[in-house]
Order: sequence, then structure tokens, then C-alpha cells
Amino acid sequence: MSCSNISIKFDPFLDISLPLPSKSFNSFSIFFVSLSDKFKSKEFKVTLKLTHSIGDLKVELAKSLGVSTNSSALRNLILVHVIDDEIAKYFLNDAESISIISPNDDIYCYYIVDEFPNLPSVAKMTLPIVQRVSFPRLTEDRKGYETVSRAVSFPFLSYVPRQFTYAELKKFVQVKVNQLMEISSPKIEGDTLDLISNFTLSKFNEQTRKSIPILRQDNSIVSFDDDEALAIEWCPVGLVNERFSRLKFDEVVDISPDGNDMGTTLTIGDCLKAFTSEEKMSVDDSWYFSGLPLF
Repeated sequence: MSCSNISIKFDPFLDISLPLPSKSFNSFSIFFVSLSDKFKSKEFKVTLKLTHSIGDLKVELAKSLGVSTNSSALRNLILVHVIDDEIAKYFLNDAESISIISPNDDIYCYYIVDEFPNLPSVAKMTLPIVQRVSFPRLTEDRKGYETVSRAVSFPFLSYVPRQFTYAELKKFVQVKVNQLMEISSPKIEGDTLDLISNFTLSKFNEQTRKSIPILRQDNSIVSFDDDEALAIEWCPVGLVNERFSRLKFDEVVDISPDGNDMGTTLTIGDCLKAFTSEEKMSVDDSWYFSGLPLF
């Protein structure tokens, strides 16, 4: 709404409070987890301008890992947001701005290595693998106990066949568990790495948050849908806490391709520009003018 009245009142300033312009960059950490001999697990300290996209971030990660930056190679680089040891979001849209990542977010990165090159791609999938523990909990009516489970440690991803026999799956998981021990915990004296008797396997639906036990017969066929993960159900609880509670990183790598041109230095001119910039008023900023019966 506009009217023909013009304010000609001027307020003199002896001093003014200048706003600080919003930062033009984003800083966060990315935890690169690798179970392959081709790469070492490492932590990336990332600082990028907010004009960068998730796709740009993947390119910088690929350069730091020494892999190709072509589109097919970048598809093997997967970024996820982990909350409470479970994957909460996949960053699948390369055009998204990196502003959606907060400095305190737990962002994990995986480079998918094809461990089954003889199988056609249609027969394979990227399978999330989560670690969970089950324990008894007193029921609400306090008359008995119920079994509940929760995620522990960190999830990881593998490019695997859509179908296994239970014997093949068990062998595959044993290898992954041993690899996990190498990157997540110091060697335990007398540890034989024979842990297959300490966990069971189940299919975990990421949408319904429910586990479905896998039939433990060597020749039975186990298949996975796109919304399912493989859950390693640990027992006892102390076993996973002792071995997999902490990731160890061989190195910390800084990624800051924009160098010193990050807008981190503010001048008085920057603050004056922010002070005099056009401001879009909202309904809450309405004021009453006596010449009009409206706000």
C-alpha cells in the first residue's frame, strides 16, 4: 500500500550501530570412511563459499583423494548426514547449495569400490550397513521386559549383489567386521577377530525403522530392496562399544580452494553497505500513520 504523504523528517546521528554482514562461506568437517586398501580414512576440514554446490564439494573431495572428477567417478562418492549413528539424509542433489550443511553436522563420505566386478550393474546395489545393539527394557506398565534396539558406532556403505546366500553374506560381513576393527579401534591384546558368533544379521528398513531377522541357513537366499539396510546386531553391548566406538583417522586434510578470498575480512565500507542496503519490510514492521485508518 502507498499514499501521497512523504516524510521529510531527518534524525541526526552522533553515532550509529553498524550491522555485520552475513558470512559468505561455510566451514564444516567431513569424515571419510574407507574399508578399502585403496584409500585411508581421514578427516577433511572444509571451507567453501556459499555459492558452491554439493557437486562442487564432491569435486574438491575427489581431487584430495586423487580420483577422477568425471561424472561417473563422482557418482561413486556419496555424502550422508549421520544423526545418532544412523543415516538421516543422503546428499543426492549435486545442485544443492552447501549452505544446507551446518558446522556441527556429522557428515560422512564414502567412495564406493566395486568388489564384484564380474556381476552386471543391474544385479548390484549400494547397501547401507548399520551396527545395532539389542537390550532388555522395562515395559511401561513395569510388569515385564521388552527387547529394544538402537544404532551404535558408525554406518558405512558397500556396493554389493542384490542377492546373497546366507553363507556368502556371513563371509562378506566377517571381512567387513575385521576391516572395521582396523580403522576404528586400537588392537586388543589376544583378540582373535573371530567375532561371527557375537552378532546376528537382519534387514533394517530405513523407512519403518524395523528389523527383519535373516534366516540363518547357509543355502537360503537373502535379497535387499532399495530402502533396506543390512543390520549387524551385536551381543553383548560391551563388545561393540569396546571395539567400534571411535574412528581413527590417519590424517586431517584442509580443503579451502578459494584461499584467502573468503570474505573473512570486514571493512567499514562493508558494514556501511549492509546498513544502507534496501530492507524488505514484513507485516510485523507495520506502523500507524494518522492520515490513514490503517497500519
